[in-house]
Amino acid sequence: MLFLRPLAALLLAVLLNAQSPAGRGDIVGTVSDPTGALVPRAILTATSSDNAIRETTVSDAAGAFAFRNLPPSIYTLEVESPGFVRLRRETPLASGAVAQSVLRLEIGQIKETLRITTKGTPKARAASPQLAGAPARIRIGGMVQPAKLLTQVRPEYPADLRDQGIEGTVLLHAIISKTGEPTSIGVQNAAIPQPFADAALVAVRQWRYSPVLLNGEPVEAVTTIALEFRLQP
Repeated sequence: MLFLRPLAALLLAVLLNAQSPAGRGDIVGTVSDPTGALVPRAILTATSSDNAIRETTVSDAAGAFAFRNLPPSIYTLEVESPGFVRLRRETPLASGAVAQSVLRLEIGQIKETLRITTKGTPKARAASPQLAGAPARIRIGGMVQPAKLLTQVRPEYPADLRDQGIEGTVLLHAIISKTGEPTSIGVQNAAIPQPFADAALVAVRQWRYSPVLLNGEPVEAVTTIALEFRLQP
């Protein structure tokens, strides 16, 4: 991996030596992952502040990219690569200049949704926003291998809340460790009834994953978990 960094510097030097017409400029740089390894085939888009210019390119086999012959503006660079969080970065480009941008991607988040149901009559409640979309995981691609949920312990529905007809959704934020254990687990929606939060925490602490692999090595990854407690008449 260490030889990639001098290579990246060499690529930037080559890119910087290319000249654009007078009054215009270039944006050049590299795309890397959290370890510093270069990311090939990342999709990059450069959009001018007035939206008049929108250019797209792909990083080469060594993670280098270049936008040539651009008019001066403040450009928003967007980078996408499977398994990583979409990156946005503002880069000012002056007339006749060459702007350098070293873009480092972060591992994408993992999302899990689990519904816990039991027999009971739901208490009438005000409409609340629904969770949008199906459970999603980071996509396999590039040098990222997503985590897989190996052990999932289902929470028990708190009896007192069931008897009162109360439902709710617990949103948890956690880190999947390099050994696949959820750590730093925290409840995101503080207004949720405490028995729901306690039941969710007890269960999720027992979950186990195969860890996320970056370039074949286990790394920590952020996960969001939604546990929906629902009653079925």
